[in-house]
Amino acid sequence: MTIKLLLLICFHLSFTTAGDDFNETLENTFLVINNNNKGITKIILDQEHKKIKVWESCVPKDCDWGIIKYTTKENEITAVYAMGDIKKQLVLLLKNNGMKMDAEVNYLMDQKVMKTVTYQLTSQKNRLK
Repeated sequence: MTIKLLLLICFHLSFTTAGDDFNETLENTFLVINNNNKGITKIILDQEHKKIKVWESCVPKDCDWGIIKYTTKENEITAVYAMGDIKKQLVLLLKNNGMKMDAEVNYLMDQKVMKTVTYQLTSQKNRLK
């Protein structure tokens, strides 16, 4: 009975993580330098799978925007989150060998830019040492 239960748990774990193709590590995590903002707080950039995950300041804990694919053009990374009638377009630029990131978020409604916010983020790679 115990062996069957263990096999079932192992099978379930391998089945549920097999489709997980998003690498979430300190190496690809960027935090906003100015922590006093009311917007984006963290961005995880999975360059292997061309996916991004973004967090925004919320109460009591940060809101997760989810994981979406991004596109690249020259040295810019672009991702668009659709949230109801509003789209949040991120334009990212990696600098200093991937240690810094400039981020611009355009809040769009009916294809018109309603607001633009810029952020500077720093990589968490140094925390690995």
